[in-house]
Amino acid sequence: MEKIRWDKFVENTKVFFTSPNAIYDNFEKTGGYLEPVVYIALMNVFGSMIFSLGSLFSLSNLLLSVIIIPIGLISSFITAAILHFIWVFLGSKETYETSFRCIASIAPLIPISGIVYIIPFIGKWITVLIFPFIFYYFIILASVNVHNVDQEKAKKVFLVLTLIWVFFSFVGNVKWSIYQRKIRKMQKEAEQRMKEYQKQMEEYEKKMKEEYEKQLQQQGNIESQ
Repeated sequence: MEKIRWDKFVENTKVFFTSPNAIYDNFEKTGGYLEPVVYIALMNVFGSMIFSLGSLFSLSNLLLSVIIIPIGLISSFITAAILHFIWVFLGSKETYETSFRCIASIAPLIPISGIVYIIPFIGKWITVLIFPFIFYYFIILASVNVHNVDQEKAKKVFLVLTLIWVFFSFVGNVKWSIYQRKIRKMQKEAEQRMKEYQKQMEEYEKKMKEEYEKQLQQQGNIESQ
């Protein structure tokens, strides 16, 4: 049965932040899926916690932060599969397990992107425009140091893919921003209509009250005569 080496997680995270160039030195290409899966899951948990704390509390944000964890894990397997196919195309002889471990080793990018994303105004744009190139940097390191593919070929192929990623992410965020503005505009219009309706109701009630008091006064005058 595979064992989880928690000290290995600490060591990998330390190397990631202090010596990113050395993250694939003496890299363990095999050893099972348990450790990398747990490591990715932990990073997704941290990222989810950061998103929850940095966002305005609501039921939707809470649900989203919970959903992020399994989605992040599944997307790691899918990303590893895509990258493995590209690495094999470039001449790699390594297994899918090795490719998945390469992805797991840069899992600290998940909580980091979460921290950056919640920065007001510019956070999401930094995540969209800058983080793909940080990912690109680590993928090139893995291509050369782990998969032993030609560096120039790897740079060209992954640079094109990164630019495509940035383009579609940028377009998607622009569309999402436009959609959010439309939603906020509709909310403001709805609130304004509600205020106008309340004002009309108040005026109507005031008018009805005045009419009622007037009728009572007229009835009192008649009785006094």
